[in-house]
Amino acid sequence: MDNGTLTQMSFARRGETTKAMRRVAERERLDPEIGPMKVAPPAPSQPPSVPVEYRFGDSLALVGYNAEPARPAAGDNLTVALHWRALAKPAADYAVSVQLLDEAGRLVAQHDSPPVAGDYPASYWAADEEVTDRHSLTIPEDAPGGVYRLVAVVYTVAGQKRLPVAGAGDNAPFAQISLPPER
Repeated sequence: MDNGTLTQMSFARRGETTKAMRRVAERERLDPEIGPMKVAPPAPSQPPSVPVEYRFGDSLALVGYNAEPARPAAGDNLTVALHWRALAKPAADYAVSVQLLDEAGRLVAQHDSPPVAGDYPASYWAADEEVTDRHSLTIPEDAPGGVYRLVAVVYTVAGQKRLPVAGAGDNAPFAQISLPPER
């Protein structure tokens, strides 16, 4: 089957059989019904700039992260790329919360979403697969200068039950950032 044929077939809606698909099926003696297919995001092209090791339950490990900008200030968008490894095939779909906490542990900014913005649910991951998951947080304009912690939380989509983090409770404090004093 050539790439053009595959492209034509990929645009058909579930349950539909187009004339082109029927012709290909007759010529190639294929069943025109296409079943589920796993399309994984590209593997991480480089290792995380900061390695960490946090184990969430029995199936996930946070193995590192990248954060941009390296020296954020109040009002900046902070993009955090979490690098995950599946220790085993996850049995459920999870959401990830990246939270920015002040020195007193109060929530300053937060971003929650299923991995890869919902495009690659954890239940599709295979054991030993590595996935990069990006989150963007907006640091409030009025955030005072000081030391802040970034923590990661993983919870089930159904039921919102947090996964335990080995040796750390129910969240992983993976980074510390300093905001400059107000000018």
